[in-house]
Amino acid sequence: MRNSLFVKEENLKYIGVFIRYGSMYEYGIKFTTVLIRDIESNGETVADHQWFRINEGFENLQLQNGDIIEFNADVSAYVKGYLGKNKQLKKERCVRLDYQLINLSNIKVINNKRGEECGSEFDKRLAFASPRTSNE
Repeated sequence: MRNSLFVKEENLKYIGVFIRYGSMYEYGIKFTTVLIRDIESNGETVADHQWFRINEGFENLQLQNGDIIEFNADVSAYVKGYLGKNKQLKKERCVRLDYQLINLSNIKVINNKRGEECGSEFDKRLAFASPRTSNE
């Protein structure tokens, strides 16, 4: 699915659903991460999920599972798959080119889990994604 990112322009606006915080280690340093699912740009799903390192834009957001966030990002290619010497794993996890979103900026919550609109650019499509009651 991320192949659709290949043709994207730089620094586009994206919308996604925050799922949870996590962490990763790189060179012995622990980094906090966030999992964003159902990432869309201009109504097209560009990734089913992606993990991002926390940057300054996430610091004061206090995200909860289900919050809809909006952000700008660039697209970057990377090599995905097994690069070791084990022949069986090389067959199972083929090396290929994949795409990811990087350099997130202008991060904001546009609809939080509590159903409150938070931004002036609230995307009405996402409002109707939640279950409706019989009164509506």
